[in-house]
Amino acid sequence: MVCDPAAFAALIGHHPHKGVLRFKLQNLKAQQRCCALSYIYIPWFLKIFSHVLEYLLYCHIKMNSLDPLSLKQCVRCGTCCREGGPALHHEDKALLLAGHFGYQHLITVRKGEFAYTPVSGRFEPVITELVKIAGRGGDWSCPFLESGNNSCFIYDHRPLECRLQKCWDTSDLIAAIGKDTIVRSDIINPGDEILKVIETHERECNCVTAEKIVGSVSREPERAENLAELTELVRKDISIRVQAMSELGLPDAWEFFVFGRPLFKVLQPRGVMAYEADGRIHLKWHSSC
Repeated sequence: MVCDPAAFAALIGHHPHKGVLRFKLQNLKAQQRCCALSYIYIPWFLKIFSHVLEYLLYCHIKMNSLDPLSLKQCVRCGTCCREGGPALHHEDKALLLAGHFGYQHLITVRKGEFAYTPVSGRFEPVITELVKIAGRGGDWSCPFLESGNNSCFIYDHRPLECRLQKCWDTSDLIAAIGKDTIVRSDIINPGDEILKVIETHERECNCVTAEKIVGSVSREPERAENLAELTELVRKDISIRVQAMSELGLPDAWEFFVFGRPLFKVLQPRGVMAYEADGRIHLKWHSSC
């Protein structure tokens, strides 16, 4: 049976006794009775319905059944929290210092890295370094999103871009993008050894250089030479990461903040694929990417 969220939500009622869900069966079609039994008490069904309603609402928004432009307030569909974390601004440093989130929740988008730019609506090299709230698992869903009810674990202490986020009016958010944003050195103690490592990493295997090289990989006469250059950059990137994480005793969860994504991952959407052979990483061109 297919049902829209409004009709589905109308089926739900709450029993006055704690922890008991009163599920009222009602007619979904005129002149048709679903069941003679009017109330069924199912104490464990509340959480299931929470997930079902969340999914239905999310699907309707994704299918444009609910037009964000017609909304005037947040309906907690969770869509914006699944589309990528906010970039941090200088006023967000206080949240980090207060411990509401830490390096383990952050990822650095390096200068020159090929990424989606909301202002232009295109994938293109970013013009300046950004520090963002990282996704969790294999996607960009916010680590502070409670998927059961689409609530936020740090709602009262969320970053600026989250506070500005309104899917029905993105003007405030667009106006703030790229302005007064922080870089890694803004939130690392001056004199910390990791700053020297970051400087070395950016000098020897930066995304700007990689992007210049990858632009020529598609041309057959230069492909072998360019892939060899990229391979050396990728190997150097991995070497610096491994050595620094080991020698400085950094937690594994800090890697994406300190170094950003591995270079071979950054290159993958550009058609340059990594594989391992003889104990070493190699690259190949995949024209279908």
